[in-house]
Amino acid sequence: MDELSDWNRDVWLLNDGIFEGEVTWRVYDGDTGGTLREGTSHLKPNENIKAAELRVDPGEKRLYLMEYSYDGEIFGNHYLAGFPTFDAAKMHEWAEKIDKLK
Repeated sequence: MDELSDWNRDVWLLNDGIFEGEVTWRVYDGDTGGTLREGTSHLKPNENIKAAELRVDPGEKRLYLMEYSYDGEIFGNHYLAGFPTFDAAKMHEWAEKIDKLK
């Protein structure tokens, strides 16, 4: 995910290898599990593509979780949004969710 710009965050798919093919991806809320965006994109070797754009509240503290799959494997990543400071209990809860990503 990209930094905030004009109330939006861009979701990028980055391929820094030689893989070419379909990538299925999903961005979801770390608290509710609700899907924010999902899709399938074709990636070429060494290609970066903007997959989606999320409309966001700049002052909101939020955990975005991302899953993507290709070649039969599922991978995960995360993005923590908002301005410090963060509640310690909430950070611990989010850390457990991040730890469960592949």
